[in-house]
Amino acid sequence: MFKRKTEKIKFKPIFHGSSRRKMFLLSIFLLSQIIFLTSSSFLLNSIEIKGLDRINGKEVEQHCKPPFGHLIWFTKTDSINQRILSIPWIKESKIKKIYPNKLSISLSERELVLVEANLKNPNKWYGIDSDGYILTEMDSKKINNFPKIVTNEEIILHSRVNKLHIKSILLVNSIISKENKKNIKYYKIDEGGYISFIYDTGKRTFEVKIGEAEDAPEKMKIFDAMKEQMGSQINYLEYIDLRYSEPVVKLRGTIRK
Repeated sequence: MFKRKTEKIKFKPIFHGSSRRKMFLLSIFLLSQIIFLTSSSFLLNSIEIKGLDRINGKEVEQHCKPPFGHLIWFTKTDSINQRILSIPWIKESKIKKIYPNKLSISLSERELVLVEANLKNPNKWYGIDSDGYILTEMDSKKINNFPKIVTNEEIILHSRVNKLHIKSILLVNSIISKENKKNIKYYKIDEGGYISFIYDTGKRTFEVKIGEAEDAPEKMKIFDAMKEQMGSQINYLEYIDLRYSEPVVKLRGTIRK
C-alpha cells in the first residue's frame, strides 16, 4: 500500500508585524483625538456680541440662548441666528465659531427713516425703518428729524407696514425742496399708493394730492408755480389735486380747474 502524503496548508498572515504596529498606533492616535476633541476645552463657555447701539447685549443673549456647556463642534449657529433675527431691531446677524470655546456674533441694527401716527391719536408717533417695521414709540421731541405719515390704520408695535409705501414716501420726501418741507405737516398714502401731504401756510392747512411717487418731480413744479400765482389766496384753499392733467383747486365753498 502506498502512504498518502498530506500537505500542510500554510496561511499567510494578513498583517505582518510592522502592519499590526501601524494599525495599533493609528488606533491610539484616533482615540487620543476623540478624547481631545470632546474634552472640556471645547465646551462653549462665552459669546462676543458686536455692532450694538440701541439694544442691550443681554437682551440678545437671552434671545439667542447659546448652548453653554455643550461641545462647540455641535453648536447649530443657524438656529441661534433665527432666534436673534426675531428681535425687531436686528436687521442682519452673522455668527462665527472661535475655537476652542467661543461664539462671535456680528450684528447690524435697523435704522429709523420716518415716523407714523394714527389719525385718531395724532400725538402718539412710532418709528419705522426702510423695510416697514414699526420699531419703537417715539419721543415727541425727536419726531421732527423724520418725515411723518398719518394713517387711518391701527398701528401695532413690532408689526410691519407696506414696504413699498415707505419707499414711495421716502422718494417723494427726497424730491421736495427744503422750503416746502418746512411747511409740510405730514404725508398720507392710500391703499393704491397715491400720496398727498398736508401743507401749513401758518394761517391755514390744506391737502396737496400728488398721486404716484414717480410723478412727484413734475407735480411739485406745478405746485410751486401755483403757489406763486395764487399769492395770499393760498390761505383759502381746501385742497389742490395734481393727479390729473389739469390741476383741480378747491377753495372754501368752490371747486375750480
